[in-house]
Amino acid sequence: MNINTNSIPKFKPKSEPNPKSELTPTPTHLSAKIKELRTSANLTQTNLAEKTGYEITSIGSWERGKYIPSRRGIEKIADALDLSLKGYEELVGAMVKDMLEKRRHHQAH
Repeated sequence: MNINTNSIPKFKPKSEPNPKSELTPTPTHLSAKIKELRTSANLTQTNLAEKTGYEITSIGSWERGKYIPSRRGIEKIADALDLSLKGYEELVGAMVKDMLEKRRHHQAH
């Protein structure tokens, strides 16, 4: 006997978290700083990808906060954007700030 389950409504309790919202990356200090520096240099994500040798998907993932670049990645971004030492320090400082906030969050839970 075949039962068509497509017509049966599926109910979820209201207290159940939305799985999509949990998977949505949260922008970080570093991701915001990368985007800020890239746009102030009038570069697209494609331009930055070409200059760093990374895939455009990597640049987008970093700017959305889904992933963080390695130390070498930050160096390549700084070089591609022709950042001064101060600009490089801003990138590293944003990464450190994110790490400290993550540590505080884990200690609180």
